[in-house]
Amino acid sequence: MLDDLRGRMAALGDLSHPRHGLLVREAALTLARAGDVAGGLAMVEAALSRAQANQEGWGQPELMRLRGEMLVRLGEGDAAEALYRQALAMADGQGTLSWQLRLGISLARLQIRQGGATDAADLLTGFFRRFDAGPQTAELDIAGAVLGHLRGRAAPDAVLDGPAGPAGGPLAA
Repeated sequence: MLDDLRGRMAALGDLSHPRHGLLVREAALTLARAGDVAGGLAMVEAALSRAQANQEGWGQPELMRLRGEMLVRLGEGDAAEALYRQALAMADGQGTLSWQLRLGISLARLQIRQGGATDAADLLTGFFRRFDAGPQTAELDIAGAVLGHLRGRAAPDAVLDGPAGPAGGPLAA
């Protein structure tokens, strides 16, 4: 089944569609959850290269976040943190608050795993507060659980693992 997924994604090639990155995200997460983190990472890196070559900037912060999630799974936390911060700057420049929120969640998860000093709580709180109106979303629920964890209320493992984690984590963020 995974070989079929890899083959079908490869057959798509350079699909010039604005949602291509989102399709790649789901396929890469599927590979990572099935234990092929390196395969998921390769898929994301190819999509990032394609997005950069085609100047498709709007989805790059999300692809960068996903690349960071894969790097965390491969034990490269420092590289993931640098990537998250680079993607945060890009998302801020685009004004894409939803990407910023997701990146804040990923950065907070990483800092929780590393057990060190964290600035993610302040970042995440700032993003969270900007969603003061509108419906509650999965990302806001996850951000609230991660913030609660940073403040001493334990969050479920699936929330802390993230989307590429062994427990699968919430798909949305």
